[in-house]
Amino acid sequence: MKSLFATACALLLATTAYNVNAEEHNPAGPSVVEIQQTDDGWQLIRNGEPFYIKGMGGTGNRMGDLAAIGGNALRTWGVGPNTGKLLDDAHANGIAVILNIWLPHSRGENPEEVYTDPQLLDRLRNETRSAVEAHKNHPALLAWSLGNESEAENVHPAEYWAFLEELAALVQDLDPNHPVMTTTSELARPDEPFGQRIRENCPSIDIWGINSYGGMFSISQRLAEQRETGWNGPHIIMEFGPLGQWEVPKKFDVAPIEQSSTEKALQVAQLWNDQIVGDPNCLGGFGFLWGQKQEETHTWFGIFVETRPTGIFDTYQRLWTGSWPDDRAPSILDITPNFDEPIAPGSTHQAEVTAFDPEGKTLKFGWHLELRQPNALSYGKSEKRPQDLSTLLHYDGDAVTMTAPSEPGVYRLFILVEDPGGKVATANTIFKVE
Repeated sequence: MKSLFATACALLLATTAYNVNAEEHNPAGPSVVEIQQTDDGWQLIRNGEPFYIKGMGGTGNRMGDLAAIGGNALRTWGVGPNTGKLLDDAHANGIAVILNIWLPHSRGENPEEVYTDPQLLDRLRNETRSAVEAHKNHPALLAWSLGNESEAENVHPAEYWAFLEELAALVQDLDPNHPVMTTTSELARPDEPFGQRIRENCPSIDIWGINSYGGMFSISQRLAEQRETGWNGPHIIMEFGPLGQWEVPKKFDVAPIEQSSTEKALQVAQLWNDQIVGDPNCLGGFGFLWGQKQEETHTWFGIFVETRPTGIFDTYQRLWTGSWPDDRAPSILDITPNFDEPIAPGSTHQAEVTAFDPEGKTLKFGWHLELRQPNALSYGKSEKRPQDLSTLLHYDGDAVTMTAPSEPGVYRLFILVEDPGGKVATANTIFKVE
């Protein structure tokens, strides 16, 4: 399986030592968060009340919209100069925040030096201390997460787990009011069971955070199977959503096949109910991504297309509040043809989308054409959007006539369906010019 360990890197906020006036970002004093074991499993207690995480991973934009659909938590990937403002905005909207302290991955120019370099370790200690002291008393703080998939590709696992415990103990000492966790990519890699490593090497870790995509369909069962020898405490799903581009079949051996936004919404509902709410040892979860990013496509990860909500947004409202919004996003049933065989440069083709609006409203259709970038699989980092080739398209509503590009390559034909309220559905089909 490729790149489960890096999906969130695009949102990394560089962790740097900085000075923050703690008084400026302390509107109401610290929250107090505890973990309690029940007869059935585990639960979070925040300021004396049970707290089940209904969260999103993101940078903090549209905080009011998150609260409006029943969300109560946000997770980050780093701590930086804008973290105080993010916490203030979250608190104003009733949102709790898990702050991640970024730890480096063992990839780069000198991967053998990561977690054995004394200067690097001293810098990470100082950055961790600065972050905790700056934000530990903010009422929006829910927990600390040390590293996001920083265990991945680690060439010095023993040194890594020992250092992780050192940092966790430091955070526990500096801030007794909030749990400490670490977030891994899935449950294991070959010969490296992460849950067992945390249990054996990191007694100061309170919660195991897990990022999972295709593996989400069985994560609760797999966790149950390893509780005797592996992790037997509480966990949080820190990232989940559509199938990752590293997990799906590839068309013409190069282009990952993307689910429509309608399919993604259905999958989110199934996984939330079966694998998150259905697991008594799970403290809740965070959908990925509260926003939009270019990763393989501009529609692959993200609850929004630019500022327009997709059906995934509506699905979370249904999951978290029990009610659908009055205006639901359109649904896409199919986009045809499949273009299974290569087409000739300059040839003419028709395509059509089958879509509907739940309230029966008139829909608008927008078609878009892009060349698929050969190096699009970039380990979770944001990518540059490909050139717009939509001048080759002529469309009227749900049907489009396309003149095939003159240059050989693999292309994506996108459809965006929008209702009068500005909610959208997306899909794309892949074709090859040869």
